[in-house]
Amino acid sequence: MCLKFPKKKPFKSKASLASYRIGKDTCELCGFFIGEQGQVHHIVFRSQGGGDEHSNLSYLCVYCHIPKAHSKDAAEVREILLERKTNGN
Repeated sequence: MCLKFPKKKPFKSKASLASYRIGKDTCELCGFFIGEQGQVHHIVFRSQGGGDEHSNLSYLCVYCHIPKAHSKDAAEVREILLERKTNGN
């Protein structure tokens, strides 16, 4: 299976992404301990107008980031992450 992604846009604020990681050590989707090996994910993709605000970011493990958050199930994953952000979980 080959996934195609739009051209990467430069981050508006690398400092915002770096500061989002501070104090995070578990995947926000599966709860797996990942320490500093996680990846910052944009809940609403930048290609769809999502920004680098902390309310639009999540910290995911490599097993959730590309295989789940960028798959055919991306809309469902987005809803889960947005709901958790709203409920403060």
